[in-house]
Amino acid sequence: MQASQENFRFYVFTEWKNNAKAIDIYNKLRHAWNDQAPALSTIHRLIVAYRKGQGSLKDRPRSGRPRSSVTPATIETVRASITANSHQSLRDLANETDLSIKSVHNILRHELKLRNVCSVWIPHLLSDAQKQSRVNSAINIRRTLQNLQDLKSSRYAVEDETWINFIPTYTKAENRVWIPRDQKRPQVVRPSLTPKKTMLILAFTANKKFSIKTLPYGETLDSQGYIQFLQNTYNKWRCLRTDPIKPADLFWQHDNARPHVSKETKTFLTRKKVKMLFQAPHSPDLNLCDRFLFPLLKKELRKNTYRNHLEVQNKVQDILKHLPRTFLEHELVKLINHCEQVINMNGEYITK
Repeated sequence: MQASQENFRFYVFTEWKNNAKAIDIYNKLRHAWNDQAPALSTIHRLIVAYRKGQGSLKDRPRSGRPRSSVTPATIETVRASITANSHQSLRDLANETDLSIKSVHNILRHELKLRNVCSVWIPHLLSDAQKQSRVNSAINIRRTLQNLQDLKSSRYAVEDETWINFIPTYTKAENRVWIPRDQKRPQVVRPSLTPKKTMLILAFTANKKFSIKTLPYGETLDSQGYIQFLQNTYNKWRCLRTDPIKPADLFWQHDNARPHVSKETKTFLTRKKVKMLFQAPHSPDLNLCDRFLFPLLKKELRKNTYRNHLEVQNKVQDILKHLPRTFLEHELVKLINHCEQVINMNGEYITK
């Protein structure tokens, strides 16, 4: 509870009428209200005014802006303006409605219960058929992972590719720094439209079986290169001393990139008796590589520069070696929950 200035003036006036001294009035107010109490000089000034018959217990009227510009009329004005154009800034709304920026902000946040956000990027504008395809894919992945929960998590394998720049390109948030007020902002060279980069090919399971390959600068992945990567991966995992696994025991998931869906690749996977998990087109959110692993790797890789693709490959191996197994298993559980959300949203992208 707070006391107004009128309350304090009335108390000073009452105590003065009872012949109390200014210092005694001050001490009492200070004891009761601490820093809210008026200063001793203010109490002296009030007592002098009361003696002359000039003191007033009420606040003097003031000119200028009304005490509150948040009224039903101004709320409706702001509501109509923001409905007509929801991209306006606080300053634009203040100029249009003849209100202060603070009043506009108060109306938007507390009266209209609005918040200012950026639009969310989505991979693709989905058709009804593509949404249904995402639902089918989510059902298939969820069912497979739920059936595998009591088995070894090494049976579920995910593969994908991404580009890694030799010279890192930092995000806007990563370029922010704290500097003294009188210091100029640091400069960052604008990234090239065609930076030197390597393609990273990565397959993994939740119990930390990894297969990694990077391509030399200027090369990309084709069907033969992908089949060779699959063959090397299967040979490597089959010959492990701890928890080896055969291709026929794997549930393999990849997207619909051309090397993945070519006739040669399908024939190879059929011959190896690999169980394929369907991933719908335009659905990186259903792939663990795109969901968390590639963003995590790129964040760490941006801390260094690289001369060739082998340096990138060695760095990726070092990062993955220190990745906790429980972290990967936790991402599997999150993927199951995400598939549930995709199903409930009829295939729409899940955004916050």
